[in-house]
Amino acid sequence: MKSSSTRLTAIMLLGVTVLFSTSVLAKVEVNLIEPRKFTDIELSGESIKRSIKHLERDINRLFAELSPQYLKQGNNLKIDVTNIDLPGYIDYIYYDARTMRIIKDLDPYRLYFSYELTAEDGSVIKSGEKKIKGFFLKIPRNLSNRRAGNFSYYEEEIKDWLAQDIAGQ
Repeated sequence: MKSSSTRLTAIMLLGVTVLFSTSVLAKVEVNLIEPRKFTDIELSGESIKRSIKHLERDINRLFAELSPQYLKQGNNLKIDVTNIDLPGYIDYIYYDARTMRIIKDLDPYRLYFSYELTAEDGSVIKSGEKKIKGFFLKIPRNLSNRRAGNFSYYEEEIKDWLAQDIAGQ
């Protein structure tokens, strides 16, 4: 019995340590600014409202996964997404009464955002605007990377931006 209470105490201490250590880690905040005005955000078979919800989840997940490698401890990165243009277009499937995103080789995609990198004390280290533009290429990295969700097309460009503009500041 004593050993299980010792384990429980150790687990609780570990949890408290992790909780307090994350307070000094870098934080990322991503906001979609007026998403209904974005160029193209509709997902296959989804309403605009649900598409916005899914895209917001996916872009937050992507930045949360990528940013810690490039941000210094205690820094905060705030990103305000001002436009999204997904590759391809939505087409109506007549026999099924659904919509489907049609993506062809070299379909363009865009992601526009402003950013602000701040130190732990709140002072602004760097701010600016970024326009990521590219063309969809049907190569394995674009087709198989589902962990980035609907933003797998943007992942490499976001990594490059983080490495050059944020980590290299």
